[in-house]
Amino acid sequence: MTDVLLSYTLKNLFRHFWRTLATVLGVAVGIAAVLGTVTVGDNINANLQSVFSAASGKAELIVAPGASGRAVIDSQQVLNSLKQEKAVQSTLQTLEYYAVLKNEAKGYTRPIVPGVQGGFLISGQQTEKPEDLPVKLSSGQLPEKGSMGIAVSQSFAAQERLELGDTLTFVAPTGNFNLKVVGTLKTDGGVSSLNAGQVGVANLNDLQEVTYLQGRVSYVGLILSRGANAEDVRLQLEQDLPETFSVLYPAGRGQVSNGLVQTVQSGLEVLAATLMALAGFLAYNTFAASVVERHREFALLRTLGFTRGQVLKISYLEAAVISVLGVLVGVALGIAIAAAITAFNAYLLQFPFTTLQLPYEKVLMASLVGTLTTFAAASGPARAASSVAPMVAARGAVDAGKGLPFWVGVVVLGSGLALSVLSYPRAWTLTAASTSMALTFVGIALVAPSLLYPARKVFEPILTSLMGVPARLGLGAVLRSRARNGVAIGAVALGIGLTVGVGGMVSGINRSIESWVETTIIGDMFVAAATPFPADFKAQLKQKYPNLSEISAVGVRIARYQPPSGRPRNASIVLTDPERYDPSIGAGKLQFVEGSLESTIQDFYKGRAVYASGTIADRYNVKPGDRVTLRTTEGWTEFKVLGIVIDYTSAGETFIASTRDLALFGGGSPELYVLTANGQDPKALGADLKKTFPNLYLDIQYNEDYKKAILDTTSRFFGSTNSLLVLAVIIAALGVANTLGMNLSERMHEMAVLRALGLKREELMRSVFTEGIVVVVMGTLLGVLGGLALSQVITASSNSLTGYRVSPVYPVTLFMIAIMASPVVGILAAFLPARRAAKVSPAEALRTSAEN
Repeated sequence: MTDVLLSYTLKNLFRHFWRTLATVLGVAVGIAAVLGTVTVGDNINANLQSVFSAASGKAELIVAPGASGRAVIDSQQVLNSLKQEKAVQSTLQTLEYYAVLKNEAKGYTRPIVPGVQGGFLISGQQTEKPEDLPVKLSSGQLPEKGSMGIAVSQSFAAQERLELGDTLTFVAPTGNFNLKVVGTLKTDGGVSSLNAGQVGVANLNDLQEVTYLQGRVSYVGLILSRGANAEDVRLQLEQDLPETFSVLYPAGRGQVSNGLVQTVQSGLEVLAATLMALAGFLAYNTFAASVVERHREFALLRTLGFTRGQVLKISYLEAAVISVLGVLVGVALGIAIAAAITAFNAYLLQFPFTTLQLPYEKVLMASLVGTLTTFAAASGPARAASSVAPMVAARGAVDAGKGLPFWVGVVVLGSGLALSVLSYPRAWTLTAASTSMALTFVGIALVAPSLLYPARKVFEPILTSLMGVPARLGLGAVLRSRARNGVAIGAVALGIGLTVGVGGMVSGINRSIESWVETTIIGDMFVAAATPFPADFKAQLKQKYPNLSEISAVGVRIARYQPPSGRPRNASIVLTDPERYDPSIGAGKLQFVEGSLESTIQDFYKGRAVYASGTIADRYNVKPGDRVTLRTTEGWTEFKVLGIVIDYTSAGETFIASTRDLALFGGGSPELYVLTANGQDPKALGADLKKTFPNLYLDIQYNEDYKKAILDTTSRFFGSTNSLLVLAVIIAALGVANTLGMNLSERMHEMAVLRALGLKREELMRSVFTEGIVVVVMGTLLGVLGGLALSQVITASSNSLTGYRVSPVYPVTLFMIAIMASPVVGILAAFLPARRAAKVSPAEALRTSAEN
């Protein structure tokens, strides 16, 4: 009997191809959303780890600076400390030096992303050990000691049209130096994959000589003995080496971007959880619409001797087949989404996209969630179908307009909206988001049928004046199939709700960042340089330009932060002059999170104190007055937390410290100076600065341009949600087309009679268009309501997971686009069903009706 039921199920699914396709796509979108988004962090980190591991050659571990990612270390001190370590077979020293080509120095622009170096990367390597180096020659040779040569990447050589023997001139703080091109490197991995291909390899001793960094390296790679356990060696060296060193896996060098990756991942996880719930709703929609259409069919099966259990089994077999197809399509679609989002972020972070990871546990999780969602969505409609009495079918008295009572929909919708405005503990965020949205959109579908009665009174005069008598026919048909149309309205509400909800979230993020920029990025000019600033640069400015009302230094370092629990991680340390944020004399202002004290500037002047970002505070439960532990040149050092502030630097994992503590974080010079011209023309002053300091090759950005550059950079990270929104809108349109198709299938006899009475084909099309427009406009209005709730849920959930303080913003243009687009979507969704109905002859319609 099971074989018979399965055979019947498969034939039925293929007979109703479009309905089946809509359901499969609904399930697939949910699975793809989960799989595509929850693996983004894995893929970004995997590619970063691949790059940095390949760039370290055979080294399994590296000894790097402990206080700052920019500082260099004494290689001999490291080598002396390793002499007694039997597990270390050999070492590989590397000096990474960012320089600027002289012919590009005048157009040099420093990267805005904090902690990221700009210019051309020269990697000083022990070229006398070619077998251990992370390079592959394409042509020429590796530079030998004393040759002052360089082997550049193939991509850079092609870009600059370089040939062997050409000379490159680099700008350095101690003077310019020349390196002769002696080879090119393959771009299929290793060092040449760093810095977007703007990289070359020089002999270590030669680079140390021209940069006056004799005996200094960026890190020492450790090649371990056969059978040595890397983790055991790492832990032992962490104990044996001085606090000024860190022992990392090569991939750990990429952790500067982890905060950004975690932020992107958190936002996408919230959207994935929400889309999973909404995809379940789409599946429910189509199953519910199917049952409305098939009450009579199932009742007839009962008349033929099928039991309730067998009818119920048919529905569950449909759910099983659809879930299998949904998993297959969803996994394929999820892979495409994951690849697209990873490639997009790879472009922004400037690392090569070489691998795509799909952890099996996450594939299984997405598939399991999709399958359970499908069966949960099918359960209610299946039970409803099996309960239809045979005698009801015999009388042909099935009422396709009935649905659940209106008050049930109101309760469900109210519960969803109420849950959307509540706050939840971090661990419950994703569950609460998906539950809230599922209830909200199911509630919309349940209340929609009852709202069609008052809607008819509003729509009738407008549509009748536009489409004539056929509009009245269409409005009558809307009410007769109100339960099924309620399902279609819910599908449209979902698409519009996502557009408004995610749009409100993204607008809120942009507004919050803009507010932060307007408050924090104050000053007429932001001055960076191709070479490090001299130690007395500020004094020179004061002497040369006495009318400048502000000269503030800003430095950015990457330091190790030890959370209260868990392993140390990288955090951005933004070092700034305390005077800048002094309420009595400063031009800048910190945005304090509610509950933080602003009267702490005097402690900030003293040093060894920081302001923590809201992200740090939320992720690690940091409060004003606490002590946080950061790795400095003195080892692990405690800093007092003066307050919690809003900051988007390095995706929010930031501490703001005083420039008086610059020496604790590797020393060096600031990366940026903020100048206020005090009535002078900033651009004229900028031109004069470039003449005064020609050897610094100054990069000067003016206030509005600088702010725009920051906003453009940050806003790009939220563009990866657009593909998911497009999918949601497509599925909503399919839902409308599917519902109208079912309506027309049911009303074949009615249409035949109308055609026989003289109704023209174009008039029949107008009546069908009327149905589509009513469904879509109602769905749009209810979708705006759902979108408001959705934006609250996504924003609040993202705040909880990332630590930002963002409120949704709803630009007028967003609502105008949603409202104006709804009639267009309705017409497009109704076109195929309307065309199909218009082409059917009266005789064919009567024959089809009789067969059904």
